[in-house]
Amino acid sequence: MSKNGGLLKNVAIQRPTSAASAGTGESTGDMIDMSGFESCLLLLHLGLATSTAVVTLTAKQGATTTSTGAATLAGTTCTVTETTAGVADNQILAMDIVNPTDRYIWPIVTITTANCVIDGITAIQYGAKAAPTTHKGVYHAVTNITPAEA
Repeated sequence: MSKNGGLLKNVAIQRPTSAASAGTGESTGDMIDMSGFESCLLLLHLGLATSTAVVTLTAKQGATTTSTGAATLAGTTCTVTETTAGVADNQILAMDIVNPTDRYIWPIVTITTANCVIDGITAIQYGAKAAPTTHKGVYHAVTNITPAEA
């Protein structure tokens, strides 16, 4: 990445999981194709959590475009427990997957014990083999290099 090229030309940003109202259970996000990238940072955005809610972010990988038969990645468990009111509210769980061995990955969110609002997941793929990159589901992106004051 060049010193003045900016980050947007060298990453791909997408949202594999949209917002979901308060609830419990497991949800698998959309497939992330890692072709052309070496790593992916997953950011799970939490909303309001009910006391005792346990929210876990994990990831699976697979060689095909379906999550059936995909394997859970070892060491990819990121958990927060709402033990005191407000501990998990509006927080972010971050998971960095570096050099997955299969082409496709899926984020998985599991909520147990009590409800939690999910504001969605942002996936930032980086280590692009070629630039510029394209973003999936990003409405507008702009890079300002040495911007003047307005």
